[in-house]
Amino acid sequence: MVDQSRKTESYCPEKQKYKNIKSKKTNVDIEKTLNYIKKNGTDLDIYRVEYLFYNKKYDKISLKIFSQVQNEDGGFSYNLEKGKDSGISETCSMLSISSELNLLDYHIAKKSIKYLLKKQKNDGRWSENVEILKYDPPPWNLPDDLKCDMWLTAEIALKLLKLGYRDEAEKAANFLDRNKKEGRFFGYAITNVLAVSLFSCLEKRDEIKNMDEIIRDIIEKEEEPAFLNWYLETLEDSKLEYKDSLMKICLEKLQKKINKNVIFESVDGERFNIPNTIDSLKLLKGYGKI
Repeated sequence: MVDQSRKTESYCPEKQKYKNIKSKKTNVDIEKTLNYIKKNGTDLDIYRVEYLFYNKKYDKISLKIFSQVQNEDGGFSYNLEKGKDSGISETCSMLSISSELNLLDYHIAKKSIKYLLKKQKNDGRWSENVEILKYDPPPWNLPDDLKCDMWLTAEIALKLLKLGYRDEAEKAANFLDRNKKEGRFFGYAITNVLAVSLFSCLEKRDEIKNMDEIIRDIIEKEEEPAFLNWYLETLEDSKLEYKDSLMKICLEKLQKKINKNVIFESVDGERFNIPNTIDSLKLLKGYGKI
């Protein structure tokens, strides 16, 4: 995620405002939202908007933005603040954005993949870099904490499986399965959605049978846009037979919420507001809802 107070020197967007793109399918004023992002977002936020909504692709600019916060070890700096130690969750997030911006063939993505592969532990899990403890990370992103390890492992395994790293994903799935109790995976609600999606892609149907009602209940209770985004993107990559109905629930909730807000406020803090809003707009646009 991106600290909204930080600007790089790599990207200077045109001064003209975004115009004439008010949605015909909702009442949301996309122009107002995108202009807010242009005024208050980081260079990465602005570049994502230019790429996703205006088909403007400048690989040299995007690569420079990425390189400013990528460390020598291939990981991305904690909170994407230059000079800080690498964060595994940041690296996972930036790998997703690399894919979104069609940058997977470039060295930045290859280095980040190599970093993540190196950080997988012998038991199959990923655990956040202990060096970030000095930055006082939030409780959901603590190193050597099983609840945190569970969601992080499922998330990274899904991403790497999509890129062809099946052995690593299988190893991660075995770790997750060892930490399943009473029909649920240990930890946060999102862990269950991530893990079930991962197991479906690995054709491990027996391990997740009878979990459809658990997943449906999680999604029906969710109202936070950031998690609705996360569920949507996770289900999109899954092979669950019932995923379409769940994705429809997420989309309908997002559509209602964006009608009432210019920018979504995140429970995780202000610095997540703009990236989460971009994610929501991207998904709604991709499914023809705006």
